[in-house]
Amino acid sequence: MRVVLAVAIVAGVLGLAGCGGGGKSSSAPPAPASVLPASAPVLVTIGTDLGSSQWQKLFALAHKFPGYADLLAKGRQELAKNGVDFSRDVKPVLGNEAAIAWLDLMSANDFVVALKPNDAAKLEELLKKSPKPVVHRSINGYVVAAPKSSSLDAVSSATAHLSDDPSFKAAIAALPSDDLARAYVNGRQAQAALEKAVASSGTKLPSLGTSLDWIAAGIAPESTGLRLDAAAHLSPAPKIPTYSAELPAKFPAGALLYLSVAHLDGPLHQLLKTIGRSAPSFQQQLSQLETVAGFSIDKDLIPLFAGEAGVAVYPEGQDIPTVVFALTVSDEGKAQRILDRIGQLVQGFAGGKLKPAVIEGVSGGKELTIRGVSLYYAIFGGKVVISNRAKGVSDLTGGINRLADDPVFTSAQQGAKMPDKTSGFLYVNLKDGLPLLLDFLKSRGTAIPSEVTANTAPLQSALLYATQDGDTFRVNGFVGIK
Repeated sequence: MRVVLAVAIVAGVLGLAGCGGGGKSSSAPPAPASVLPASAPVLVTIGTDLGSSQWQKLFALAHKFPGYADLLAKGRQELAKNGVDFSRDVKPVLGNEAAIAWLDLMSANDFVVALKPNDAAKLEELLKKSPKPVVHRSINGYVVAAPKSSSLDAVSSATAHLSDDPSFKAAIAALPSDDLARAYVNGRQAQAALEKAVASSGTKLPSLGTSLDWIAAGIAPESTGLRLDAAAHLSPAPKIPTYSAELPAKFPAGALLYLSVAHLDGPLHQLLKTIGRSAPSFQQQLSQLETVAGFSIDKDLIPLFAGEAGVAVYPEGQDIPTVVFALTVSDEGKAQRILDRIGQLVQGFAGGKLKPAVIEGVSGGKELTIRGVSLYYAIFGGKVVISNRAKGVSDLTGGINRLADDPVFTSAQQGAKMPDKTSGFLYVNLKDGLPLLLDFLKSRGTAIPSEVTANTAPLQSALLYATQDGDTFRVNGFVGIK
């Protein structure tokens, strides 16, 4: 609602698009793009058809939160301070879709809002009620509003438009057809702006050997939550293999967070090369480190990360949760030697202490203590397992109630429509994690209003997963609401 009100004040138009508009978006370019310059680096569009199925789903989800009615009432009160009534002044001007486009990434107020109102006269009245100066102009059937006239001049004088731009069309086509709100970023302009900002501080970004062409993102309400869609196109794109995650069947159920990745050896090799190119002295320092360590980072350590890895967080423990890391390895003996050597180095150079540990169900476990903090590790069943508690290691020796069968986890997978193979995924158990977080904050003296507890209760889970389609990377996800 804060975003909604801000846009309403600045543009005088989109104020209630976030409280009630909608419309079925399409994989074709959004209609307002036909009037906006092709040079615009950022575009955000939202449907504004109040009767659309997307907004009806969103309203149904919103009603699951106890504070929704109060939020709407406060929003209407804020508008009323400026003499604006939603039903009388805003609803009549909403068309099918509205857009806000930034024309210059280096300027915060160089943007325009464009829409085709149902009632042009009502829109004229609404704009006059804006507490901040707003200029507007009719351009090719659209009302375009902005904080300054120069932005309108850039729109009216444009000879090429986003709707005809190949990169923009490819970005929008990468999103599902039913996304309610969509966003586009020109990757090359974003990269240039970032490089300029970094250069002004006297530093230079290392070359990654690829360029970002565009980024697109969208959101769509569904009956059980919100679906998130994003895509990015790189030229050329590094190839990231997909895999079927098997470690969730090894980790116990009840994880508050789980991160799954695999085949990290390729990116780590590339990172090593990139650092070497940007820092001439790096290779010499690396050689010295490897001489002391007794193994090669490039040839011995990094290849261990060729398999699947998983990191999970569990609520056990009074203050610090149990964190467990597992990595599948093909050579347990080599992994054992490298881990033990790292432990010995920490013991010798950082004042740590490495000793055998008693870990239930595991032989050969070790405990590495550094400044009062212990890490336990063991290698078994083709896995390296490391945790801040011995139980975190032993829990992966087997048993029932695995994460792969956890009902909150499986529901998140189903809601996100996660395929069997991905390039990695992140899962968060909001249902159990948020109450624990709020209780922890309370125990530290933070006052938590009852409204916060009530309005976070409907949140069940969040899951994001990545895939690759040629040079296009995709990230899809779902936030479960009940």
